[in-house]
Amino acid sequence: MSAHPKIWFLRHGQTEWNRAFRLQGHLDSPLTDQGIAEAAQQAQVMPAVLAQKPDILVSPLGRAQQTARIALDGASFQTDARLVEIHAGAWQGLTRDEILAANPDLAARHPAPLDIYAAAPGGEGLPAFRGRIRALLDSLIAPTVLVAHGLWGQVLRAEVRGLDLAAAGAEQQAGLRLSAGERDRKRSGMPCMSRHPTLYILRHGETEWNLANRLQGHFDSPLTDTGRAQAAAQNAILKRCDMAGFSALSSPQGRAVATAELALAGLGMTVATDPRLGEIGIGAWAGKSRDTLLRQTPDARDSYDLYEHAPDGEGSRRFMSAAAAFSTV
Repeated sequence: MSAHPKIWFLRHGQTEWNRAFRLQGHLDSPLTDQGIAEAAQQAQVMPAVLAQKPDILVSPLGRAQQTARIALDGASFQTDARLVEIHAGAWQGLTRDEILAANPDLAARHPAPLDIYAAAPGGEGLPAFRGRIRALLDSLIAPTVLVAHGLWGQVLRAEVRGLDLAAAGAEQQAGLRLSAGERDRKRSGMPCMSRHPTLYILRHGETEWNLANRLQGHFDSPLTDTGRAQAAAQNAILKRCDMAGFSALSSPQGRAVATAELALAGLGMTVATDPRLGEIGIGAWAGKSRDTLLRQTPDARDSYDLYEHAPDGEGSRRFMSAAAAFSTV
């Protein structure tokens, strides 16, 4: 584990190519509406950080610059080319499915995103990418905000926390604190933006159907090895937290229960299930290929739209109503 000045890392918001599972690397695409909303959420928690007068470095790629302008609310920053995403060579602009279809040996290994970028012909390669990140870290002389990219953040986490790359990737996706209670507000210096108690939400680990880009809804499939590693990373995070007085609720679906059992192991919590935590129902579309359904549904731009358009599905209004009812308990 390396010693560096304090770092706050912001990953850019979702882009058009992120939504299409298309490799960007040094190429670019604009933020989606969701990506803009994500940057706006970052802006809500940044005032307490900016009040500490940190240095601010931003990737020169458009998606990071756009995110920085929103998230930093006009604060001045410097652009640093060392923050660009890993170069994916000849695979930049191709979708994940196109790459795996053309490279069955790679597909058979069920590669993580970083594995695909690192294997790209004519790409930067992992050693050079990691060296570039280490060089930037070694140059920091003061607390710093970094605005960059997902894979950049994964390698950053590995370097700073002394993790291997797979564990860093799993930990990066492992958990999200939705609201900060008084105890956490005092610890972090961040404002408390919710009237709810401190709440942690853990998304279930990757499943076989996630890996195959199949919609699950109320159906189920088992966790993959990556999914189990993600749940174990959640467990490592929670063991570093003060969990006294916490209770645990899980969706009744098998992938969530399996994740809860792994993520809460050794924490002395009994996990209760609550049907209101179940995924949105998608009727007859459960189990079908995401890509096939997108081709057959012109009005759907992404998986969220598919869940809304699913015939005999639950629909977002009913789903959000159930979520709202849960949050008022």
